Amino acid sequence: SQSTVVFSKGELKTECVGDIPVVWQAGTNAFQRAKLDHISGTFDHFSGKLTARTWDQSTVTLKLKNTGENRTTIWIQFGVKGDLKASESLYKLMQEELLVLNAPAATPKDLPR
Repeated sequence: SQSTVVFSKGELKTECVGDIPVVWQAGTNAFQRAKLDHISGTFDHFSGKLTARTWDQSTVTLKLKNTGENRTTIWIQFGVKGDLKASESLYKLMQEELLVLNAPAATPKDLPR
């Protein structure tokens, strides 16, 4: 099911499939793939926050909030005013990471004989 994406007050807001640790990992991987620097942050089972810096030292923020069983709402913001294109690009990277992280693990019966 496709989640609604809203861009308001400089933040891109949407919902991801996955609990906070999974979405956190997807965010961390996406930050690294986007070549962001000084990545840091914390999370628990209810919420989390990741920050990083762009090449021109703008702050990038990813906030996470648990919104139900296997659902996490995220907010992405680039700089003070926000940047829709940059936020969408980071969200796309996160979606790619979530596909990998949420993929069912291969069980022995699934492996070729």
